[in-house]
Amino acid sequence: MSARDCSFGLALVIVIAASCGDGNDPPGEAAAGTQGGLVAEAEESQTSSNPAPSSSTTTAPQETPEDESLQIPWETHVLGEDCMCADGSEYRIRTRIADPTKVVISMSGGGLCWDAATCDPETGLAPRSLGPRMDPPANVDSGADSSEAAAEPEAQNEDSSGGGGINDFDNPANPLRDWSFVSVPYCTADMFLGDKRTDYGDFVIEHRGFRNAKAAINHVVDNFESLETLLITGSSAGGSASPLLAGLAADRLGPDVEIMAFSDSVGVWGSLPPLISGWFDQVWGTTNSVPDWSSTSAVNSAADWDPARLFDYAVREHPSIRMGRFDFVDDAVLRSFADIYWPGTLEELFDANEALAEAGGAELNVYLAPGDNHVVLARNEMYSLESGGESFLDWFTSFLNGDDVSDIRCQNC
Repeated sequence: MSARDCSFGLALVIVIAASCGDGNDPPGEAAAGTQGGLVAEAEESQTSSNPAPSSSTTTAPQETPEDESLQIPWETHVLGEDCMCADGSEYRIRTRIADPTKVVISMSGGGLCWDAATCDPETGLAPRSLGPRMDPPANVDSGADSSEAAAEPEAQNEDSSGGGGINDFDNPANPLRDWSFVSVPYCTADMFLGDKRTDYGDFVIEHRGFRNAKAAINHVVDNFESLETLLITGSSAGGSASPLLAGLAADRLGPDVEIMAFSDSVGVWGSLPPLISGWFDQVWGTTNSVPDWSSTSAVNSAADWDPARLFDYAVREHPSIRMGRFDFVDDAVLRSFADIYWPGTLEELFDANEALAEAGGAELNVYLAPGDNHVVLARNEMYSLESGGESFLDWFTSFLNGDDVSDIRCQNC
């Protein structure tokens, strides 16, 4: 696996190589696609950064008049030595301090790798380190690097401030415009669910995404003393762990802080065949991320730790957490993965995973939109998108405000 910055337009590798009888090869057949059978995702960034010296504990809000909303600097924080990228290099997060009582933890998405072929440092197909590409040009408050622009030119070009969707802090319609942001980059190729050092033969990969994400949660808890509302969100691979991280945040923050988890374009992650979930556990160590909750006492194998069930486990442990999920009904990226093991439509898979998420009584608020795009929160499309006669912006804003929202599904899509 070679370095490719997953926070800014990294390809999601969707491949499962043919299995042999030695027990060390991943299950299944390779999905059709480019570069030797790989199906690649070009993914929008959820976050950006403008490094500055690390800040101390935040206790008072900064004024953010409209004409100065883009002048709030990004600050860089190198996390502890136990945190690392896939190549063992340092791991850092970034913060943008606006209103310290309302915080967004934004989990970046990117590529996955799970064998010697997909993790090979020479291929550049999955994230390995953050690298200099994580640092955008000076004075850029939010936006994308050249790789993201090449991947999603329409989203990059239509935004005047350099950042789209929830990262457009100059847009008065942005419901998160005045919130503080914590950017959590992705460089471990494991959907933030791994915690294992894996020897792939000619090289070793540190799949430490869960460790990094948990440290980011602890940073927020320790440094935002006046926190009242916390949103943990992420797109694609960055959104899979959001309900788990919301539960871990609730462990520390207690019932006085309102906590929400919103997963963007993750509906395919769930209902995994035991062979696949077991392989992920073998190479990523996914079951090392199982918290000591009463709701997880029955987790006996990787099959019980299915990503869709994270919503269920978190809400059964902390019933006050509000959960949401967005998907495009014909998401081309998710379809390429689902084709490996799911015979039905994507909508049927989304519904099956919603049932897993709500098995213990959790309420998962779902917005299903027409189209085959991938991810919405980093796109300016979020401001005009409609489904089933309901504006996504209105629905998402109501979700953030704690209002009751109904599931939205596109009609005849």
